[in-house]
Amino acid sequence: MRDVIAFYESYLDFEHSGAVAILEESDERLSGLRGEILDTFWYKFNGVPLSPSFGRPKGMTPDQLVQLAEQMKPKRRSLFLVTEHKAPKELPGQSLYAAYASGDREQTARSYTDLLYAVAIDDGLKIVALYREDVMKGSPPVCWRHSQGLRIPRVGLPVAVRALREPTGRAAHQQHWQTLASRI
Repeated sequence: MRDVIAFYESYLDFEHSGAVAILEESDERLSGLRGEILDTFWYKFNGVPLSPSFGRPKGMTPDQLVQLAEQMKPKRRSLFLVTEHKAPKELPGQSLYAAYASGDREQTARSYTDLLYAVAIDDGLKIVALYREDVMKGSPPVCWRHSQGLRIPRVGLPVAVRALREPTGRAAHQQHWQTLASRI
């Protein structure tokens, strides 16, 4: 599980560098970073559109970038929990890994916002799906909606859990985290 956690942490590091690049880099460099994160961390299934979590409209002026920087203060996202599940038969590999990550803003940094699914494909782990918390549905339990990548069939109980840090922003997230962390 150590390698899986390192993979997700690397993804969050790269994603944060992309969020910072929005404020500092040229359109060409930003486009290159967007392609690099997809190539490095995501598995591209035919016909399944993907889009990195960072970007901006092309051709922003320096004044517009200053305004954007005043509004946007990206934080490096936290990884709260990683679980391992038996992979559904529709996916390659034996295991499906789920990572519960925070948002990248002050108001979302202490709670879950994303659920990232990865499997071992070819020469290493690749993210195959992103789910976002469905805040329109009441919780607990925490409800997720498909955002991009493959639609993951319902997964069973985890076969392994690694609790990294407890979310402190929302009670439903703390309850979910504590329930899974107790499975260790």
